[in-house]
Amino acid sequence: FLDVANPTRYVIKNVVPANATVTRKIEFADIGTWSSGTGLRMRAAPVLGNGQSTQRSICAEQCRPGYFRNRIATDSACCWSCVRCADHNHAPNNTVNSCTPCPASMTANGERTACVPLAQSYIAFSNAVGGFTMALAALGLISTVVVIVVFLKHSATPLVVASSRELSSCLLVGFVLSYLLTIPFFLPPTAASCGLRRFGLGFTLSLCLSALLVKTNRISRIFNRRMGAGRPKYTTPAWQLVFTACLVSVEVIIL
Repeated sequence: FLDVANPTRYVIKNVVPANATVTRKIEFADIGTWSSGTGLRMRAAPVLGNGQSTQRSICAEQCRPGYFRNRIATDSACCWSCVRCADHNHAPNNTVNSCTPCPASMTANGERTACVPLAQSYIAFSNAVGGFTMALAALGLISTVVVIVVFLKHSATPLVVASSRELSSCLLVGFVLSYLLTIPFFLPPTAASCGLRRFGLGFTLSLCLSALLVKTNRISRIFNRRMGAGRPKYTTPAWQLVFTACLVSVEVIIL
C-alpha cells in the first residue's frame, strides 16, 4: 500500500564502463530518481554498452518475408521465433503465423515469398535419348510399312488367307500406332499430349495382344478339332473381329 507519509523513492543507476584510473571494469552512475510523490525524474539519458542511447522494448524482431511467426508461448502476442517456410510453401509478408501451400502446378520461389509455375521437364527430340528412341521408332515404322505393302500385294494368296487377313491387319495397324505413339512422349506436356500418351499406350498394346490371342485361339481350335468334325464355330473372320473388338473395348473402358 502507498504510504503518503513515507513515500517510496528509488535511485536509477546506469552500469557504465569505469574510468581508466580505477581498477574496476564497471561503475554505477546515478541518472535519475523515482518517487511516489514526484514520479520519474531523469538527469541523464541511459548509455548502453553498444553505444545506443535508448533501449528497444521488444521480445522478438520482425520476421523476414519467407518466414512465419512461431509463437514461443500460446498466451504471448509479441514473442515468437522466425521459421523459414518449407518447400512448396510461401509467406508473402512478415506478419503471418503460418505458411501458405502453393497450388499443385506451382512451387515457391527461392525466397519463399511467392508461388511460381513449375518448370517443365521432359525429354525433347533434341535430347540424345529422344533422338535415339525416335530413330528406333522410325526404323520400326518403315519396316512395318514395308510388311503392309507386301501383305496387301499378296493378300489373295492361300498363305495370307490361311493366316487370317483380318486379324493380321489389326496386328499391323497396332504396330503402326505403337511406333507413332512415340511422338507424344517427346512433346511438351499438355492436356492433349498427356491424354494421348495414357490412352494410346493402353489401346495399341491391347489391340496387338487381342489380335494375337484371338488368332492363336482360332488356329488351336482348327488344328485340335476331332477327325471328321466340321469347321469349329465362331472361327469366321467376322467373329474374329468381334472377339478382338470386345477384348479391346475392355481396355478402353478401363482407360
